[in-house]
Amino acid sequence: MPNIRIDLAVINPIVPAPAIDALLATVEGGVLIATLQGLVRDANHGVFNFFLQEPNELRGRPLGELLRGFDAPFLDLADHALSGNQRVRVSTVAIRRDQSSLPVEIDLCHTTDAADGTKVMALIIRERSTRQDGEIKMGTAILVREQQLASAAAIAGQIAHDFNNLLTPLIAYPQLIRRSIPQGEPSVEYLDLMEKTANEMAAINQQLMVFARRGLPPCQEVFNVADTIRHVLSTLTWPQNVTVKKNLAAEPLFVKGGFDQVIQALHHLIQNAIEAINGPGTVTIETRALYLDQNAVANFSNKHGEYVRISIVDTGTGIPESIIDRIYDPFFTTKRGGTHRNPGLGLSIAFCAVRDHGGFINLESKAGRGTTFNVYLPLHRNAASKPAATSTTIVANNTVAGVNANQNKTVPGALENTVTTEHHTITALDHDVETIDPERPRILIVDDNKMIRALFNIIVTSEYPHSTIDQSSDGNEAVRMFSSAPYQLIIMDLHMPSMNGLKAFSEISDICNERRTPVPPVIFCTGFLPPDKLKDILSKGSRNKLLRKPVNATDLVKAVRESL
Repeated sequence: MPNIRIDLAVINPIVPAPAIDALLATVEGGVLIATLQGLVRDANHGVFNFFLQEPNELRGRPLGELLRGFDAPFLDLADHALSGNQRVRVSTVAIRRDQSSLPVEIDLCHTTDAADGTKVMALIIRERSTRQDGEIKMGTAILVREQQLASAAAIAGQIAHDFNNLLTPLIAYPQLIRRSIPQGEPSVEYLDLMEKTANEMAAINQQLMVFARRGLPPCQEVFNVADTIRHVLSTLTWPQNVTVKKNLAAEPLFVKGGFDQVIQALHHLIQNAIEAINGPGTVTIETRALYLDQNAVANFSNKHGEYVRISIVDTGTGIPESIIDRIYDPFFTTKRGGTHRNPGLGLSIAFCAVRDHGGFINLESKAGRGTTFNVYLPLHRNAASKPAATSTTIVANNTVAGVNANQNKTVPGALENTVTTEHHTITALDHDVETIDPERPRILIVDDNKMIRALFNIIVTSEYPHSTIDQSSDGNEAVRMFSSAPYQLIIMDLHMPSMNGLKAFSEISDICNERRTPVPPVIFCTGFLPPDKLKDILSKGSRNKLLRKPVNATDLVKAVRESL
């Protein structure tokens, strides 16, 4: 079906079905009446403007000869979509007598021929506007942008990882120092300011970490796009003179991928739309299902098929033509100064997250007339038959893409009871081999950064002065130490040279299985988005935890207490 885009969303139900005589006599533009098999039965005189042929020349002709893409598979799909007196809108090309092409937009609906009671299809044809014909654009620069983003992500990831380790003491030490200073002292205010600034830096750094993850396969969760939109709107605020409207498809539209990543993408796009409005204005968020053919997705190197389109429309100032090609560039921003720092990564993160899901973003904007971002994500069918996901609690201490991460965060898709790693299945045992004094625990801290190990030691010791704390600089050493002495808790970095945290956890679990002892709880620490394998380990009911770097003292103490 070349060069056709089929909109499967309901435009408006038609009750009752329109009469053929009325359509032929009153509709401006062209009207074709066709059998459900695609043969023209009648037409009005307006069709000449589209096909350069009179109505009597079109009768009996197959629609596929007149409209590109109207073959048997499409007609079957359209007939199914038109059930229940619904309308379907189609963008395609009319093939004229001289074999030239004319972009057209068509509304299709079912109706009945009063003469013989036959169910037929009515096609109302109008010329496609320049704006609609140019809907898919900016595609020629896609490969260059992909290369630029990949290079920038690699650099950003290394910088952000190192920066996270430096931020951890800046956030944690003020909390420790504050405990020894009486309230009302001027130095308390200085500590508050230091901690607030460090948290703002951490929020910016978190965007770097999210951006650095681009190109990695997203989590394979199935979720309703409407849920992501509602979640994002629940975390955003906007001025009183800005109205945010939702026009979501009545039917659930499912996507398979990373729930968190799609939330981050939509968060940046919707926040960008709100901030684009100076004075009174409206942001409208719409969803619908679409079929895109190979021609429609060619500029974006995507596969043809069914997509969910999320449209974010604002009535703001629009994007000047001089910068429209730069908006997805990392660190590019027009928002200098103001009440919050902006690193210029929001649209880059959105672009990367959508691309990682096999989708793309299409932009329509005109200076002074507002902007529309259309996000296309592959539609996932048969989602209703999948089992409901359980939940995992992740403790985070910083703000992620504008969402308050001090609140517990739900990650669907975790397993209960059994933990699956790359080559091992670890079943929890119901008995303990020794009685543990929660006030005198033996704890192992594993991190390749000496400063982080020392800081965590101070934090834990301040809360558990009678504990025994050992330190390890990598996963291999941690496994050797665990094989020699029992530990009631392990605090372990995920990303380390030689052996990472997940691999070390797997080998420690093997040791416990051989001893037939329970696997001790582990508090994992990372600044990156958690990998899928970690979600299994953080299954519901488990005492394992995840802390997002940079870690503050309050969250670390809370996690230790809950794990013990």
